[in-house]
Amino acid sequence: MTRRVLPLALVFLGMCATSSRGVWQTTPVETVGSTGEYTSIALDSQGYPHIAYYNNTEGGLKHAWWNGSIWQREMVDAGDNIGWWTSIALDSQDRPHISYYDFFASALKFARFDGALWHTETVDADGYVGDYTSLALDSADLPHISYRDESGGTLNYAHWNGSAWELSIVAGSGVGAWSSIAVDHLDRPHIAYCDHTNNDLEYARWDGSSWQNETVDSDGNVGLWLSMALDDQDHAHISYCDYDNYDLKYARESANGWDIDVAQADGFVGWFTSIALDGQGLPHISYWDLQNNDLDYAHWDGSVWQLEVVHSQLDVGNWTSIAVDASGRSHISYEYNYYGDLYYATNESPAGVDTDAPRRTELAMSLPSPNPMRSSTTIDLVLPSGAARVEVLDARGRRVRRILDGWRSSGPLRVEWDGRGHPVPSGGYLVRLTTSQGTVTRTLVRLR
Repeated sequence: MTRRVLPLALVFLGMCATSSRGVWQTTPVETVGSTGEYTSIALDSQGYPHIAYYNNTEGGLKHAWWNGSIWQREMVDAGDNIGWWTSIALDSQDRPHISYYDFFASALKFARFDGALWHTETVDADGYVGDYTSLALDSADLPHISYRDESGGTLNYAHWNGSAWELSIVAGSGVGAWSSIAVDHLDRPHIAYCDHTNNDLEYARWDGSSWQNETVDSDGNVGLWLSMALDDQDHAHISYCDYDNYDLKYARESANGWDIDVAQADGFVGWFTSIALDGQGLPHISYWDLQNNDLDYAHWDGSVWQLEVVHSQLDVGNWTSIAVDASGRSHISYEYNYYGDLYYATNESPAGVDTDAPRRTELAMSLPSPNPMRSSTTIDLVLPSGAARVEVLDARGRRVRRILDGWRSSGPLRVEWDGRGHPVPSGGYLVRLTTSQGTVTRTLVRLR
């Protein structure tokens, strides 16, 4: 397959949040069409981020990376619904390897870059297999993949032995969702996964001759949206969601068993978790706050959990993936849900990334809420700097109310219409936003 590269200059939304380890900088990586789902991030030897993700508009698995000057993007495997549940790892030569799911073929696929070209292949297509993939490379750069067989209800494992794929079943039945794999210093795989029949968090390790399986947490409906990493003692650290209480939970393996903690209990949190360990073996977790629609971050400092909001503008933070570099900086890939964009965040400037690049603000307008309305409705806007006008029009296009008209600074703004001014009857109306960047129109129904 030919290697197609699409350059993208670095720009910022203008959103910064304060972190205990620096200021969070959020960066759009790809903003054309609907993109940024199923992200997975890895760092190369220079600390530069590489991101695998699914582009819904183009259709296909894509790869984006920072080359020291600009973001580069390329299509790896084109096709509708090819590239779900991506997992990326870089080998000893900084070459990316990606496991992913082909939805229409119901197959597990694997892509690797040889330094010049991408090579893609089907690993397993026996039944409905391949979702919830996770990839790790061993010391010989050989891939190990965990994934689910939906038709059989099993957790499966694939390993390239240097000449062929070896496929096996790790556990079953009714298990395997949200699997996460890592290999230890003996190149033996460890897999965390969800038993979605009993709603438990499970863990499996290969001891050299057989799989050893155990339950980590069975307190309620747990184990969803999990992620796992191994420390330098080959002990597992797992982030996951407690779906009954909407808590972010964390499990750490020790010589005496499993230590389980609630990292955040306030609100409705813990979806799309991703975990990485720093040089001291301390966990860093990215996740989505579904109550506030924010991208959040939790870091254990050795004594307490430090909780931070990374990005909080509109609806943001699905499909998070985190990596920590040698300096302890966190790097997060995620979807800006409101726009359907691929974004990247770091809590300090990564090596070579220009965080003083020009910033921009996208034009956007939410649907009126409530809709239909009786007494009043509110509309959230994101405006560029300049003249902006918001009008309510009747079905014939006649203006019945001007809500906003004048010069505005860039950024978010909420406006309200209470139906007063010129009284308007029940029926359908249009709310129209006009700026120098264009026009956006939303429909609204008025009830009396």
